[in-house]
Amino acid sequence: MKRKFTLGFLLPVILSVTAMAQKPDSGLVLHYSALTPGQDLSGYDNHGEWHSIETGAGIPGVAAKSMSFDGSSSNIRVSPSPALAGCKSITVAVWFNPHAFPSSTSRSSIIHQWFPDQNASWELAFFFDAIQFVLSDGKTRKGISAAGFLQKNTWHHIAGVFDFDKQEMRLYLNGLLKDKQKKELAPVISPHAPLYIGGQNFNGQVSHLFPCELEDLRIYTRALTDDEIQALTKGFVFPKPEAAFQKIEQLEAGRYIISSVDAELIYAGPREIVQITTGEPFWKKTWFVAGSIAVAFLISFGIAALYYHFRQQEQAFEFEKRQLLERERYRVARQMHDDIGSGLSAINLLTEIALNKSKDPQLAAEIERIAVAAREVNGRIQDIIWAISTQNDTIGGLQEHLQRLATDMLAPAGILLHLQHSTDMQDTPVSSARRRALFLAFKEALHNIVKHAHATQVSLHFEPQGRQLCVRLCDNGCGFDPTTTGDRGNGLMNMRRRMEEVGGKFRISSVDSGTTVDLILPF
Repeated sequence: MKRKFTLGFLLPVILSVTAMAQKPDSGLVLHYSALTPGQDLSGYDNHGEWHSIETGAGIPGVAAKSMSFDGSSSNIRVSPSPALAGCKSITVAVWFNPHAFPSSTSRSSIIHQWFPDQNASWELAFFFDAIQFVLSDGKTRKGISAAGFLQKNTWHHIAGVFDFDKQEMRLYLNGLLKDKQKKELAPVISPHAPLYIGGQNFNGQVSHLFPCELEDLRIYTRALTDDEIQALTKGFVFPKPEAAFQKIEQLEAGRYIISSVDAELIYAGPREIVQITTGEPFWKKTWFVAGSIAVAFLISFGIAALYYHFRQQEQAFEFEKRQLLERERYRVARQMHDDIGSGLSAINLLTEIALNKSKDPQLAAEIERIAVAAREVNGRIQDIIWAISTQNDTIGGLQEHLQRLATDMLAPAGILLHLQHSTDMQDTPVSSARRRALFLAFKEALHNIVKHAHATQVSLHFEPQGRQLCVRLCDNGCGFDPTTTGDRGNGLMNMRRRMEEVGGKFRISSVDSGTTVDLILPF
Protein backbone atom coordinates (compact mmCIF):
# COMPACT_ATOMS: atom_id res chain seq x y z
CA MET A 1 0.00 0.00 0.00
CA LYS A 2 1.41 3.43 -0.96
CA ARG A 3 0.29 6.71 0.58
CA LYS A 4 1.51 10.30 0.46
CA PHE A 5 2.20 12.31 3.64
CA THR A 6 3.58 15.85 4.04
CA LEU A 7 5.41 17.27 7.04
CA GLY A 8 4.46 20.66 8.45
CA PHE A 9 7.99 22.09 8.25
CA LEU A 10 11.15 21.51 6.25
CA LEU A 11 13.15 18.52 7.43
CA PRO A 12 16.37 17.09 6.05
CA VAL A 13 15.85 13.69 4.52
CA ILE A 14 18.81 11.35 4.57
CA LEU A 15 18.07 8.08 2.83
CA SER A 16 19.96 5.01 1.80
CA VAL A 17 18.34 2.49 -0.50
CA THR A 18 18.88 -1.27 -0.46
CA ALA A 19 17.29 -3.89 -2.66
CA MET A 20 14.63 -5.83 -0.72
CA ALA A 21 13.16 -8.05 -3.45
CA GLN A 22 14.81 -9.15 -6.67
CA LYS A 23 13.29 -7.14 -9.50
CA PRO A 24 13.16 -8.66 -12.98
CA ASP A 25 15.87 -7.40 -15.35
CA SER A 26 15.51 -9.83 -18.26
CA GLY A 27 14.18 -7.90 -21.25
CA LEU A 28 14.54 -4.51 -19.52
CA VAL A 29 15.44 -1.90 -22.16
CA LEU A 30 14.59 1.39 -20.46
CA HIS A 31 14.65 2.39 -16.79
CA TYR A 32 14.39 5.71 -14.98
CA SER A 33 14.52 6.40 -11.25
CA ALA A 34 14.99 9.78 -9.56
CA LEU A 35 16.62 7.97 -6.63
CA THR A 36 19.45 6.87 -8.89
CA PRO A 37 22.14 9.61 -8.88
CA GLY A 38 23.58 10.49 -12.26
CA GLN A 39 25.25 13.27 -14.19
CA ASP A 40 22.86 15.96 -15.43
CA LEU A 41 23.23 15.65 -19.20
CA SER A 42 20.20 17.72 -20.13
CA GLY A 43 20.88 21.08 -18.53
CA TYR A 44 17.48 21.00 -16.90
CA ASP A 45 18.58 20.14 -13.36
CA ASN A 46 17.46 16.52 -13.51
CA HIS A 47 17.93 14.60 -10.26
CA GLY A 48 18.12 11.25 -12.02
CA GLU A 49 18.81 10.00 -15.49
CA TRP A 50 17.60 7.60 -18.12
CA HIS A 51 19.68 4.46 -18.48
CA SER A 52 20.03 2.64 -21.76
CA ILE A 53 20.30 -1.07 -21.07
CA GLU A 54 21.96 -1.47 -24.49
CA THR A 55 24.84 1.00 -24.09
CA GLY A 56 24.88 1.85 -20.40
CA ALA A 57 25.04 5.54 -21.29
CA GLY A 58 22.74 8.14 -19.83
CA ILE A 59 19.96 9.50 -22.02
CA PRO A 60 19.04 13.12 -21.21
CA GLY A 61 15.45 14.28 -21.10
CA VAL A 62 14.21 17.27 -23.05
CA ALA A 63 12.23 19.11 -20.38
CA ALA A 64 11.89 17.30 -17.09
CA LYS A 65 12.82 17.99 -13.51
CA SER A 66 12.76 15.07 -11.08
CA MET A 67 10.05 13.51 -13.26
CA SER A 68 7.59 16.14 -12.05
CA PHE A 69 5.24 17.28 -14.83
CA ASP A 70 3.45 20.61 -14.60
CA GLY A 71 0.81 19.92 -17.23
CA SER A 72 1.86 22.71 -19.60
CA SER A 73 5.14 22.13 -21.42
CA SER A 74 7.08 19.45 -19.58
CA ASN A 75 7.69 16.08 -21.18
CA ILE A 76 10.57 13.75 -21.97
CA ARG A 77 11.40 12.60 -25.46
CA VAL A 78 13.53 9.46 -25.65
CA SER A 79 15.30 8.72 -28.91
CA PRO A 80 14.38 5.48 -30.70
CA SER A 81 15.83 2.41 -28.98
CA PRO A 82 17.17 -0.39 -31.22
CA ALA A 83 16.16 -2.93 -28.56
CA LEU A 84 12.50 -1.96 -29.03
CA ALA A 85 12.64 -2.55 -32.76
CA GLY A 86 10.62 -5.57 -33.87
CA CYS A 87 9.68 -6.78 -30.39
CA LYS A 88 6.33 -8.51 -30.08
CA SER A 89 5.51 -8.54 -26.37
CA ILE A 90 5.93 -5.49 -24.13
CA THR A 91 5.59 -4.53 -20.45
CA VAL A 92 5.38 -0.93 -19.19
CA ALA A 93 5.47 -0.25 -15.43
CA VAL A 94 5.69 3.01 -13.46
CA TRP A 95 4.98 4.61 -10.09
CA PHE A 96 2.40 7.37 -10.65
CA ASN A 97 1.19 10.19 -8.37
CA PRO A 98 -1.56 12.35 -9.96
CA HIS A 99 -2.20 15.86 -8.65
CA ALA A 100 -5.17 16.46 -10.96
CA PHE A 101 -7.46 14.42 -13.21
CA PRO A 102 -8.63 15.07 -16.77
CA SER A 103 -12.30 15.67 -17.38
CA SER A 104 -14.65 12.72 -17.78
CA THR A 105 -14.46 13.12 -21.60
CA SER A 106 -10.66 13.25 -22.02
CA ARG A 107 -7.54 11.37 -21.04
CA SER A 108 -3.86 12.12 -20.49
CA SER A 109 -0.89 10.04 -21.67
CA ILE A 110 1.68 8.83 -19.16
CA ILE A 111 3.81 7.04 -21.77
CA HIS A 112 3.17 7.06 -25.51
CA GLN A 113 4.87 5.83 -28.68
CA TRP A 114 3.56 6.40 -32.21
CA PHE A 115 4.87 4.72 -35.38
CA PRO A 116 4.09 6.90 -38.41
CA ASP A 117 5.18 4.29 -40.96
CA GLN A 118 2.64 1.81 -39.56
CA ASN A 119 0.13 4.32 -38.17
CA ALA A 120 0.38 2.19 -35.04
CA SER A 121 0.90 3.13 -31.39
CA TRP A 122 0.84 2.01 -27.79
CA GLU A 123 -0.02 4.10 -24.76
CA LEU A 124 -0.33 3.96 -20.96
CA ALA A 125 -2.79 6.70 -19.97
CA PHE A 126 -5.14 7.86 -17.26
CA PHE A 127 -8.44 9.66 -17.31
CA PHE A 128 -11.10 10.53 -14.75
CA ASP A 129 -10.05 8.33 -11.73
CA ALA A 130 -9.10 5.45 -14.07
CA ILE A 131 -6.14 3.94 -15.93
CA GLN A 132 -5.92 2.57 -19.46
CA PHE A 133 -3.50 0.51 -21.58
CA VAL A 134 -4.02 0.79 -25.37
CA LEU A 135 -2.32 -0.82 -28.39
CA SER A 136 -2.93 -0.31 -32.10
CA ASP A 137 -1.30 -2.28 -34.94
CA GLY A 138 -2.45 0.22 -37.59
CA LYS A 139 -5.59 -1.76 -38.37
CA THR A 140 -7.13 -2.47 -35.01
CA ARG A 141 -7.08 -0.49 -31.77
CA LYS A 142 -7.48 -2.54 -28.58
CA GLY A 143 -7.42 -1.46 -24.95
CA ILE A 144 -8.27 -2.39 -21.39
CA SER A 145 -9.03 -0.12 -18.43
CA ALA A 146 -9.75 -0.14 -14.70
CA ALA A 147 -11.88 2.59 -13.11
CA GLY A 148 -12.59 3.76 -9.58
CA PHE A 149 -9.12 3.09 -8.11
CA LEU A 150 -7.09 6.33 -8.40
CA GLN A 151 -6.78 9.05 -5.77
CA LYS A 152 -5.20 12.48 -6.04
CA ASN A 153 -1.83 13.04 -4.38
CA THR A 154 -1.43 9.33 -3.79
CA TRP A 155 1.21 7.07 -5.28
CA HIS A 156 0.05 4.14 -7.39
CA HIS A 157 1.98 1.49 -9.27
CA ILE A 158 0.63 0.92 -12.79
CA ALA A 159 1.68 -1.79 -15.25
CA GLY A 160 0.44 -2.68 -18.73
CA VAL A 161 1.37 -5.99 -20.38
CA PHE A 162 0.84 -7.31 -23.91
CA ASP A 163 1.66 -11.01 -24.34
CA PHE A 164 2.00 -11.60 -28.07
CA ASP A 165 2.21 -15.39 -27.76
CA LYS A 166 -1.06 -15.55 -25.82
CA GLN A 167 -2.56 -12.55 -27.67
CA GLU A 168 -3.51 -11.20 -24.26
CA MET A 169 -3.52 -7.75 -22.63
CA ARG A 170 -3.27 -7.33 -18.85
CA LEU A 171 -3.57 -4.27 -16.61
CA TYR A 172 -2.21 -4.09 -13.04
CA LEU A 173 -2.65 -1.60 -10.20
CA ASN A 174 -0.40 -1.78 -7.12
CA GLY A 175 0.78 -5.23 -8.12
CA LEU A 176 -2.73 -6.68 -8.49
CA LEU A 177 -4.31 -7.79 -11.76
CA LYS A 178 -7.32 -5.57 -12.54
CA ASP A 179 -8.22 -6.69 -16.07
CA LYS A 180 -7.19 -9.39 -18.53
CA GLN A 181 -8.58 -9.79 -22.05
CA LYS A 182 -7.77 -11.66 -25.25
CA LYS A 183 -6.68 -9.18 -27.94
CA GLU A 184 -5.50 -10.21 -31.41
CA LEU A 185 -2.79 -7.76 -32.55
CA ALA A 186 0.22 -7.78 -34.86
CA PRO A 187 3.69 -6.55 -33.74
CA VAL A 188 3.73 -2.74 -33.65
CA ILE A 189 7.23 -1.76 -32.54
CA SER A 190 9.20 0.26 -35.12
CA PRO A 191 12.91 1.23 -34.98
CA HIS A 192 12.09 4.80 -36.05
CA ALA A 193 9.65 5.99 -33.39
CA PRO A 194 10.70 8.05 -30.34
CA LEU A 195 9.11 7.48 -26.95
CA TYR A 196 7.30 10.29 -25.11
CA ILE A 197 7.10 10.36 -21.31
CA GLY A 198 4.62 12.80 -19.80
CA GLY A 199 2.99 13.59 -23.10
CA GLN A 200 1.64 12.35 -26.41
CA ASN A 201 2.93 12.94 -29.94
CA PHE A 202 0.47 12.13 -32.69
CA ASN A 203 0.94 13.48 -36.21
CA GLY A 204 3.40 15.99 -34.81
CA GLN A 205 0.92 17.37 -32.27
CA VAL A 206 2.35 17.11 -28.73
CA SER A 207 -0.02 17.07 -25.76
CA HIS A 208 1.17 17.25 -22.17
CA LEU A 209 0.48 15.21 -19.08
CA PHE A 210 -1.72 16.59 -16.32
CA PRO A 211 0.22 17.65 -13.18
CA CYS A 212 1.70 14.49 -11.70
CA GLU A 213 4.90 12.72 -10.70
CA LEU A 214 6.45 9.57 -12.14
CA GLU A 215 9.03 7.29 -10.58
CA ASP A 216 10.80 4.00 -11.35
CA LEU A 217 9.65 3.74 -14.98
CA ARG A 218 10.52 0.41 -16.65
CA ILE A 219 9.97 -0.90 -20.17
CA TYR A 220 10.52 -4.57 -21.06
CA THR A 221 10.47 -6.33 -24.42
CA ARG A 222 8.64 -9.30 -22.95
CA ALA A 223 5.47 -10.02 -20.96
CA LEU A 224 6.16 -10.06 -17.22
CA THR A 225 4.33 -12.56 -15.03
CA ASP A 226 2.02 -11.73 -12.13
CA ASP A 227 4.79 -12.51 -9.62
CA GLU A 228 7.26 -10.28 -11.47
CA ILE A 229 4.78 -7.40 -11.48
CA GLN A 230 4.31 -7.80 -7.73
CA ALA A 231 8.11 -7.79 -7.27
CA LEU A 232 8.21 -4.30 -8.82
CA THR A 233 6.09 -2.98 -5.93
CA LYS A 234 8.41 -4.37 -3.25
CA GLY A 235 11.75 -3.16 -4.50
CA PHE A 236 13.23 -1.02 -1.71
CA VAL A 237 14.13 -1.21 1.98
CA PHE A 238 14.94 2.06 3.74
CA PRO A 239 16.68 2.23 7.16
CA LYS A 240 15.62 4.75 9.79
CA PRO A 241 16.76 8.27 8.82
CA GLU A 242 19.47 9.95 10.88
CA ALA A 243 17.39 13.10 11.26
CA ALA A 244 14.24 12.98 13.32
CA PHE A 245 10.85 13.09 11.63
CA GLN A 246 7.68 14.58 12.96
CA LYS A 247 5.66 11.81 14.60
CA ILE A 248 3.00 10.37 12.32
CA GLU A 249 0.51 8.24 14.22
CA GLN A 250 -1.98 5.54 13.28
CA LEU A 251 -0.15 4.34 10.19
CA GLU A 252 -1.16 1.00 8.77
CA ALA A 253 1.58 -1.40 7.77
CA GLY A 254 2.77 -0.68 4.24
CA ARG A 255 4.83 1.53 1.88
CA TYR A 256 4.42 5.33 2.13
CA ILE A 257 5.57 8.42 0.20
CA ILE A 258 7.11 11.18 2.36
CA SER A 259 7.62 14.72 1.03
CA SER A 260 9.10 17.72 2.83
CA VAL A 261 7.36 21.10 2.60
CA ASP A 262 8.00 24.54 4.02
CA ALA A 263 5.67 26.63 6.12
CA GLU A 264 3.75 27.70 3.00
CA LEU A 265 3.11 24.04 2.16
CA ILE A 266 5.30 24.37 -0.94
CA TYR A 267 7.49 21.39 -1.82
CA ALA A 268 11.01 22.25 -0.71
CA GLY A 269 12.92 19.33 -2.13
CA PRO A 270 12.74 16.24 -4.26
CA ARG A 271 10.14 13.63 -3.42
CA GLU A 272 11.61 10.64 -1.69
CA ILE A 273 10.21 7.13 -1.47
CA VAL A 274 10.56 5.91 2.11
CA GLN A 275 9.71 2.45 3.36
CA ILE A 276 7.95 2.86 6.71
CA THR A 277 7.37 -0.45 8.44
CA THR A 278 4.71 -0.44 11.13
CA GLY A 279 3.43 -3.27 13.24
CA GLU A 280 0.06 -4.74 12.45
CA PRO A 281 -2.74 -4.24 15.01
CA PHE A 282 -3.20 -7.15 17.38
CA TRP A 283 -6.42 -8.29 15.70
CA LYS A 284 -4.43 -8.90 12.50
CA LYS A 285 -1.71 -10.89 14.24
CA THR A 286 -1.44 -14.56 13.43
CA TRP A 287 -1.78 -15.56 17.07
CA PHE A 288 -4.96 -13.51 17.48
CA VAL A 289 -6.54 -14.90 14.30
CA ALA A 290 -5.58 -18.46 15.28
CA GLY A 291 -6.85 -17.92 18.83
CA SER A 292 -10.13 -16.48 17.55
CA ILE A 293 -10.62 -19.47 15.29
CA ALA A 294 -9.86 -21.83 18.18
CA VAL A 295 -12.30 -20.02 20.50
CA ALA A 296 -14.99 -20.04 17.80
CA PHE A 297 -14.39 -23.76 17.29
CA LEU A 298 -14.64 -24.45 21.04
CA ILE A 299 -17.85 -22.42 21.32
CA SER A 300 -19.34 -24.23 18.31
CA PHE A 301 -18.26 -27.57 19.76
CA GLY A 302 -19.80 -26.67 23.14
CA ILE A 303 -23.09 -25.64 21.54
CA ALA A 304 -23.16 -28.85 19.49
CA ALA A 305 -22.37 -30.94 22.59
CA LEU A 306 -25.16 -29.26 24.59
CA TYR A 307 -27.61 -29.75 21.73
CA TYR A 308 -26.62 -33.41 21.44
CA HIS A 309 -26.97 -33.87 25.23
CA PHE A 310 -30.43 -32.31 25.38
CA ARG A 311 -31.46 -34.23 22.27
CA GLN A 312 -30.38 -37.48 23.89
CA GLN A 313 -32.31 -36.60 27.04
CA GLU A 314 -35.40 -35.79 24.99
CA GLN A 315 -35.15 -39.06 23.07
CA ALA A 316 -34.65 -41.00 26.31
CA PHE A 317 -37.72 -39.31 27.81
CA GLU A 318 -39.81 -40.10 24.71
CA PHE A 319 -38.61 -43.71 24.76
CA GLU A 320 -39.47 -44.08 28.44
CA LYS A 321 -42.89 -42.55 27.84
CA ARG A 322 -43.58 -45.01 25.00
CA GLN A 323 -42.45 -47.89 27.18
CA LEU A 324 -44.82 -46.82 29.97
CA LEU A 325 -47.68 -46.45 27.49
CA GLU A 326 -47.04 -49.88 25.98
CA ARG A 327 -46.89 -51.52 29.41
CA GLU A 328 -50.18 -49.86 30.34
CA ARG A 329 -51.79 -51.00 27.10
CA TYR A 330 -50.59 -54.52 27.68
CA ARG A 331 -51.93 -54.46 31.25
CA VAL A 332 -55.36 -53.21 30.15
CA ALA A 333 -55.57 -55.77 27.34
CA ARG A 334 -54.65 -58.63 29.65
CA GLN A 335 -57.10 -57.47 32.32
CA MET A 336 -59.93 -57.18 29.78
CA HIS A 337 -59.13 -60.63 28.48
CA ASP A 338 -58.98 -62.14 31.93
CA ASP A 339 -61.97 -60.40 33.50
CA ILE A 340 -64.47 -59.43 30.80
CA GLY A 341 -63.50 -62.16 28.35
CA SER A 342 -63.76 -64.90 30.94
CA GLY A 343 -67.11 -63.51 32.13
CA LEU A 344 -68.56 -63.55 28.61
CA SER A 345 -67.24 -67.07 28.08
CA ALA A 346 -69.03 -68.14 31.26
CA ILE A 347 -72.27 -66.58 29.93
CA ASN A 348 -71.91 -68.57 26.69
CA LEU A 349 -71.37 -71.78 28.65
CA LEU A 350 -74.38 -71.17 30.91
CA THR A 351 -76.65 -70.40 27.96
CA GLU A 352 -75.63 -73.62 26.25
CA ILE A 353 -76.41 -75.60 29.43
CA ALA A 354 -79.76 -73.81 29.75
CA LEU A 355 -80.62 -74.61 26.13
CA ASN A 356 -79.92 -78.28 26.68
CA LYS A 357 -82.18 -78.40 29.76
CA SER A 358 -84.97 -76.19 28.45
CA LYS A 359 -88.18 -77.92 27.26
CA ASP A 360 -90.01 -74.68 26.47
CA PRO A 361 -89.40 -73.56 22.84
CA GLN A 362 -90.14 -69.90 23.62
CA LEU A 363 -87.69 -69.90 26.52
CA ALA A 364 -85.09 -71.65 24.38
CA ALA A 365 -85.38 -68.91 21.76
CA GLU A 366 -84.81 -66.21 24.39
CA ILE A 367 -81.80 -68.08 25.74
CA GLU A 368 -80.42 -68.38 22.18
CA ARG A 369 -80.72 -64.61 21.70
CA ILE A 370 -78.79 -64.12 24.93
CA ALA A 371 -76.07 -66.46 23.69
CA VAL A 372 -75.82 -64.67 20.34
CA ALA A 373 -75.57 -61.27 22.08
CA ALA A 374 -72.90 -62.59 24.42
CA ARG A 375 -70.88 -63.95 21.49
CA GLU A 376 -71.15 -60.61 19.67
CA VAL A 377 -70.01 -58.69 22.75
CA ASN A 378 -67.20 -61.16 23.24
CA GLY A 379 -66.12 -60.64 19.62
CA ARG A 380 -66.11 -56.89 20.07
CA ILE A 381 -64.12 -57.21 23.28
CA GLN A 382 -61.60 -59.40 21.46
CA ASP A 383 -61.34 -56.74 18.74
CA ILE A 384 -60.64 -54.06 21.37
CA ILE A 385 -58.05 -56.26 23.04
CA TRP A 386 -56.40 -56.85 19.67
CA ALA A 387 -56.38 -53.12 18.92
CA ILE A 388 -54.68 -52.05 22.16
CA SER A 389 -52.31 -54.98 22.54
CA THR A 390 -48.70 -53.98 21.78
CA GLN A 391 -47.97 -57.47 20.46
CA ASN A 392 -50.02 -56.71 17.34
CA ASP A 393 -48.31 -53.42 16.33
CA THR A 394 -46.93 -54.78 13.02
CA ILE A 395 -48.11 -54.99 9.41
CA GLY A 396 -47.90 -58.78 9.58
CA GLY A 397 -50.18 -58.93 12.63
CA LEU A 398 -52.63 -56.55 10.94
CA GLN A 399 -52.81 -58.68 7.78
CA GLU A 400 -53.37 -61.86 9.77
CA HIS A 401 -56.21 -60.33 11.78
CA LEU A 402 -57.95 -58.89 8.70
CA GLN A 403 -57.73 -62.25 6.91
CA ARG A 404 -59.30 -64.01 9.90
CA LEU A 405 -62.07 -61.40 10.08
CA ALA A 406 -62.82 -61.77 6.35
CA THR A 407 -63.00 -65.56 6.66
CA ASP A 408 -65.28 -65.38 9.71
CA MET A 409 -67.71 -62.95 8.02
CA LEU A 410 -67.79 -64.30 4.45
CA ALA A 411 -67.79 -68.05 5.03
CA PRO A 412 -71.18 -68.15 6.84
CA ALA A 413 -72.67 -66.19 3.90
CA GLY A 414 -71.36 -68.72 1.39
CA ILE A 415 -68.97 -66.23 -0.23
CA LEU A 416 -65.67 -67.61 -1.51
CA LEU A 417 -62.58 -65.64 -0.40
CA HIS A 418 -59.41 -65.29 -2.53
CA LEU A 419 -56.34 -64.01 -0.66
CA GLN A 420 -53.30 -62.27 -2.11
CA HIS A 421 -50.80 -60.69 0.26
CA SER A 422 -47.16 -59.64 0.29
CA THR A 423 -44.55 -61.04 2.64
CA ASP A 424 -42.73 -57.67 2.60
CA MET A 425 -42.89 -55.37 5.61
CA GLN A 426 -44.19 -58.07 7.95
CA ASP A 427 -42.27 -56.58 10.88
CA THR A 428 -42.91 -52.94 9.99
CA PRO A 429 -44.45 -51.20 13.02
CA VAL A 430 -47.86 -49.54 12.82
CA SER A 431 -49.63 -47.67 15.62
CA SER A 432 -52.69 -49.04 17.41
CA ALA A 433 -54.81 -46.03 16.38
CA ARG A 434 -54.14 -46.66 12.69
CA ARG A 435 -54.67 -50.41 13.06
CA ARG A 436 -58.02 -49.86 14.74
CA ALA A 437 -59.17 -47.29 12.13
CA LEU A 438 -58.30 -49.65 9.27
CA PHE A 439 -59.89 -52.60 11.03
CA LEU A 440 -63.22 -50.81 11.59
CA ALA A 441 -63.34 -49.49 7.99
CA PHE A 442 -62.47 -52.97 6.69
CA LYS A 443 -65.18 -54.55 8.84
CA GLU A 444 -67.74 -52.04 7.51
CA ALA A 445 -66.75 -52.89 3.92
CA LEU A 446 -67.21 -56.64 4.61
CA HIS A 447 -70.58 -55.92 6.21
CA ASN A 448 -71.74 -54.08 3.05
CA ILE A 449 -70.62 -56.99 0.86
CA VAL A 450 -72.52 -59.56 2.94
CA LYS A 451 -75.63 -57.39 3.26
CA HIS A 452 -75.95 -55.64 -0.12
CA ALA A 453 -73.60 -56.99 -2.82
CA HIS A 454 -75.16 -60.44 -3.47
CA ALA A 455 -71.64 -61.55 -4.33
CA THR A 456 -70.33 -65.10 -4.64
CA GLN A 457 -66.61 -64.26 -4.63
CA VAL A 458 -64.40 -61.68 -2.91
CA SER A 459 -60.70 -60.96 -3.55
CA LEU A 460 -58.58 -59.53 -0.73
CA HIS A 461 -55.24 -57.92 -1.71
CA PHE A 462 -52.51 -56.44 0.49
CA GLU A 463 -50.29 -54.18 -1.66
CA PRO A 464 -47.28 -52.23 -0.24
CA GLN A 465 -46.98 -48.79 -1.90
CA GLY A 466 -43.84 -47.11 -0.59
CA ARG A 467 -44.57 -46.03 2.98
CA GLN A 468 -48.23 -47.03 2.63
CA LEU A 469 -50.26 -50.25 2.72
CA CYS A 470 -53.21 -50.58 0.35
CA VAL A 471 -55.91 -53.06 1.42
CA ARG A 472 -58.20 -53.80 -1.57
CA LEU A 473 -61.54 -55.62 -1.45
CA CYS A 474 -63.09 -56.62 -4.81
CA ASP A 475 -66.45 -58.42 -5.11
CA ASN A 476 -68.37 -59.75 -8.11
CA GLY A 477 -71.72 -58.55 -6.82
CA CYS A 478 -74.39 -56.36 -8.33
CA GLY A 479 -72.59 -53.07 -7.78
CA PHE A 480 -74.29 -49.75 -7.07
CA ASP A 481 -74.19 -46.05 -7.87
CA PRO A 482 -72.02 -44.35 -5.19
CA THR A 483 -73.97 -41.10 -5.72
CA THR A 484 -77.22 -42.76 -4.61
CA THR A 485 -76.12 -44.83 -1.66
CA GLY A 486 -79.36 -44.90 0.29
CA ASP A 487 -78.87 -46.55 3.68
CA ARG A 488 -75.24 -47.30 2.79
CA GLY A 489 -74.37 -43.61 2.96
CA ASN A 490 -73.55 -43.51 6.64
CA GLY A 491 -71.33 -46.56 6.34
CA LEU A 492 -69.34 -45.08 3.45
CA MET A 493 -68.99 -41.78 5.29
CA ASN A 494 -67.79 -43.58 8.40
CA MET A 495 -65.17 -45.50 6.41
CA ARG A 496 -63.88 -42.32 4.79
CA ARG A 497 -63.82 -40.45 8.12
CA ARG A 498 -61.96 -43.23 9.94
CA MET A 499 -59.24 -43.42 7.28
CA GLU A 500 -58.78 -39.65 6.99
CA GLU A 501 -58.51 -39.26 10.79
CA VAL A 502 -55.28 -41.30 10.75
CA GLY A 503 -53.89 -39.71 7.55
CA GLY A 504 -55.14 -42.46 5.25
CA LYS A 505 -57.35 -42.54 2.15
CA PHE A 506 -60.62 -44.20 1.18
CA ARG A 507 -61.53 -44.92 -2.46
CA ILE A 508 -64.51 -46.77 -3.91
CA SER A 509 -65.52 -47.63 -7.47
CA SER A 510 -68.55 -49.65 -8.53
CA VAL A 511 -69.90 -51.03 -11.80
CA ASP A 512 -72.63 -53.50 -12.66
CA SER A 513 -70.20 -56.41 -12.22
CA GLY A 514 -69.00 -55.55 -8.72
CA THR A 515 -67.42 -53.06 -6.33
CA THR A 516 -63.80 -52.27 -5.41
CA VAL A 517 -62.85 -50.60 -2.11
CA ASP A 518 -59.30 -49.32 -1.42
CA LEU A 519 -58.23 -48.57 2.15
CA ILE A 520 -54.78 -46.88 2.13
CA LEU A 521 -52.94 -46.68 5.44
CA PRO A 522 -49.67 -44.77 6.03
CA PHE A 523 -47.12 -46.12 8.50
